[in-house]
Amino acid sequence: MVLGYHKHDYAAIPSDDAVMEALRKFGVPRVTTSGKFEMGKLFGQWFAYTVLISAFAAFLAVHAVGAGASFRRVFHVVGLTTFASCGLALWPLSIWYQRKWATTLRTNLDALIFAVLTGAIFGWLWPR
Repeated sequence: MVLGYHKHDYAAIPSDDAVMEALRKFGVPRVTTSGKFEMGKLFGQWFAYTVLISAFAAFLAVHAVGAGASFRRVFHVVGLTTFASCGLALWPLSIWYQRKWATTLRTNLDALIFAVLTGAIFGWLWPR
């Protein structure tokens, strides 16, 4: 991890090996796939996700602000749309699935960084 603030998002289970062995006896499936961890495939999926979010923000901005809008206006519309799509969308995981709120808030920090960068790029490149 580059920044390191996500290192506590997924804590290890005490006696992880013993727990996994006990679950195998009952035929409980794994949540994640076993075998080699393919980071390239995950980055490709993440890239496609960010393009989809950016396209959605662009679609909304075209209809909300139009050509010739100020940097600030474009930044706000695109940034808020991106943050809501990437950050606020994760809150139900803490509400319904008991995901740690600290993990959700750290992930919202990532969403905020992504939203600021996306809003700034759109504001900079927006047709005048």
